[in-house]
Amino acid sequence: MARLLPVLALVLGLIFSSTLAVSAQIKDAAAPADDIDIPGIGELALDADTDALLEGLEEPPDDRDLPEGFFNPPSGVPANADVVEAFAIPVDELDGALGSFSHAFDTDGTVIAGLLSAGVINYIVVDAEITERELDDFEEGAAGGLDTGDEGLTGTVGRVDVAGQDAVVITVELEDAGIFGAVQVIALPVGNTLVIGTVVVADVGEVDADDVYDHAEALTLAGVSHVGEVAEDAA
Repeated sequence: MARLLPVLALVLGLIFSSTLAVSAQIKDAAAPADDIDIPGIGELALDADTDALLEGLEEPPDDRDLPEGFFNPPSGVPANADVVEAFAIPVDELDGALGSFSHAFDTDGTVIAGLLSAGVINYIVVDAEITERELDDFEEGAAGGLDTGDEGLTGTVGRVDVAGQDAVVITVELEDAGIFGAVQVIALPVGNTLVIGTVVVADVGEVDADDVYDHAEALTLAGVSHVGEVAEDAA
């Protein structure tokens, strides 16, 4: 575990830094949603007062709006701050971004098992609807960030359907001295806002990356719903 945590933080930092040049500009063609109206929320975000939208996204979703297993840190400091701080994306490093916010969540070990687990929602707000070409660029940048040369690391980047919308998914799996880690990152364009949901799990023995993905998808959709609530208030 002693080496795994720094490697996790390093890989996540590389992924996010590799996408900085393109994350500030990203759009997807509207597609029918299953359980959540993502195109409708995207329109709300585009029509919202920008300052009010940014102010609202500075605050995380309430615990009642988070998926099972996640909650805001009671002390205000995440239990695994040394890992989740790798997800912070300073707005001054994002060319063209209007705002960038990172919210880290603690986890319930009875729902998300592991020696270590955490969830993060990132919001990157830009001044126009995110384009499909820009999502392609994000995917390409993320793939470059996985090339670390670490023998204990495997990673993939691809596309996935999330509630009828195209998203980029980044999967990272690590192993060191019998400790295994899995990270799932889902980047979903919502109008002028890129919602990035991330879940990290490390444990003794193998970690099921598919289970981690399910948690990441649920967290991402909670992030999208929060955009909708904020945008509606900012109309």
